[in-house]
Amino acid sequence: MPDQLKSTEGKISLPIVSRGFQPIGQFNASYLVVKPLKDIQCDFAVSFATYWKSIWKGLDVGHRGSGNSFSNLKDCASIRENSIASLRNAFDHGADMVEFDVQLSKDLIPVIYHDFVLYTTVMHKKKPNEKFLVEMPLKNLTLEELHKYKIHNKHEKDSGLKEFLEDEDHEAFPTLEKALNVIREDGGFNIEVKWDIELKDGKRENNSAFEINLFADTVIKTVLANGKSRPIVFSSFNPDICTVFRKKQNQYPVLLLTVGINTKYEQYLDARTWSIDKGSYFVEMQDILGINAMAEDIQRDPTQVQLVKSKNRVLFCWTDDKNDKETVEYLKQIGVDGVIFDRMDENKIGESGRQNRFTLIDPTDNDNMDEEGREFLKEIIVRNKVSPPHTTGASTVSSSFSFSGLFNNASLEVSSPLS
Repeated sequence: MPDQLKSTEGKISLPIVSRGFQPIGQFNASYLVVKPLKDIQCDFAVSFATYWKSIWKGLDVGHRGSGNSFSNLKDCASIRENSIASLRNAFDHGADMVEFDVQLSKDLIPVIYHDFVLYTTVMHKKKPNEKFLVEMPLKNLTLEELHKYKIHNKHEKDSGLKEFLEDEDHEAFPTLEKALNVIREDGGFNIEVKWDIELKDGKRENNSAFEINLFADTVIKTVLANGKSRPIVFSSFNPDICTVFRKKQNQYPVLLLTVGINTKYEQYLDARTWSIDKGSYFVEMQDILGINAMAEDIQRDPTQVQLVKSKNRVLFCWTDDKNDKETVEYLKQIGVDGVIFDRMDENKIGESGRQNRFTLIDPTDNDNMDEEGREFLKEIIVRNKVSPPHTTGASTVSSSFSFSGLFNNASLEVSSPLS
């Protein structure tokens, strides 16, 4: 079978023959090869891959920082989404964590931006006063080029152009490294890893420009080198990306994003994304922390909260169009661990000035520290001692093959010294 693997991800078809060498069928499989991080050692000195403190319940998580700033919703954020200013503003108004999107520029720099494409203004050759928007894939532009252009969002084609402050903290495409170093360290990050995925009708969201291991290594190394003691989780709609990020490192947990059963978004081809139920089996099998689901599906069937919890998994939820205090409060009451929503300044329940749930425990405050707090503090200290990451010698490749079709996404993992 290894001879059939022409790349690190893809599909293979192998004939099934009888003892008399007569063809009697065909074996079809999707495969994924996960290679270890180069020059990085993730040992068992500290592992947060499935660690979640019991007090981390009902977390307030800022969607793209302070909220979506481009859709047609009446409550769009006035600060550019996914900017340093937007992330800071969410924490200023009491967020425990912020969610934002990360992908790579052409020169392999992890940048924070939601869409796979961006739009820039172009003048008409014969009519200088007439302008129109031209689509450009983010993956085709270097970081320098991204910062050169006047950038617009696809929603502005219909709703009109929006203006934001132009200082450095408000500009589009801040780097992940910068966010890790300038945003308050006790503020949690939910890093959504943007990766192409096939829709059920055969279309693709975006043809990925990078090999999956190179892409993942670039993002993970940036986080390992700059994460310090910050609480961080990775999340993605692509189950293979979740597998890759889980297998390559054990310092930060991973969440599978799913729209579940809803009335707004198209389904993906991968059956693991179709519902919270199917996703829960996948995250349990791959030892992934939990699921990040759409509020509409949770509200449709609240028993799904206990379904996830029964597998000892964590459940996050994003509100999408249901951005109001009532929805946020309801999701917390039924046991959701983290609620991702827009406009922290308007939709957060309670006072904005309360202490962040992730604020590190004072090591001198022994009287008010429980056993769980002491253990957490020990692990944080160990993490700081082993960061930034150091080099290692020979490594082992973990190859993960995920099968679909008749095998219902069964998984075979093989560890071998591949080059």
